[in-house]
Amino acid sequence: MSVNRISLGILLTARASLIWKLQPHTRNCFLRFLHGATSTISMNRIPQITNSYRKLSAQAEVLETDELYSQVQLLIKGQDKELIGSYVTFVKMTCHHLEVEYDEPVSLPWTRRMITLLKSRHVHKRAKVQYEVRTHTVRMNINNITGSSASVFLEYIQRNIPEAVAMQVNKTQLLPLPEQISNSMSANPIS
Repeated sequence: MSVNRISLGILLTARASLIWKLQPHTRNCFLRFLHGATSTISMNRIPQITNSYRKLSAQAEVLETDELYSQVQLLIKGQDKELIGSYVTFVKMTCHHLEVEYDEPVSLPWTRRMITLLKSRHVHKRAKVQYEVRTHTVRMNINNITGSSASVFLEYIQRNIPEAVAMQVNKTQLLPLPEQISNSMSANPIS
């Protein structure tokens, strides 16, 4: 007796990433079947696949609690002001297309680092050259985002970051009140 691809394909819809946690032989048999390498799977393999998948799904439901971030702050730094401006425009367009709530970017004051070098190695100590390195910084806040959305969004924008640009990410996570505080607040209400 055999089963078609559609009935087994239903297993993929809920959590496709869990298939990679199956035993190697079971996983390979399942993937070969779904990709059409074999036309059928014998009925004695179906319970093994479905039971393994159900166990993994149950474990994932227990472990799958998504974080909530009230704010993800992006500090974008670089020496080229135009390059930073174009990257900030890219991040804004990405936020717009993904419908992510954000605050308008704010340009922070640039920092300057002076480097003084001698023109000559050994003599002529008065002959010096000064170099200046300016670092421009832009701050952008992403508001009210879940942990999974934040990780996907950050991975996308970090993969497309230009060479001369650096980015620092600070996350502010929302957590429930500890039980001790919530119990003390319910026992002693503020009047």
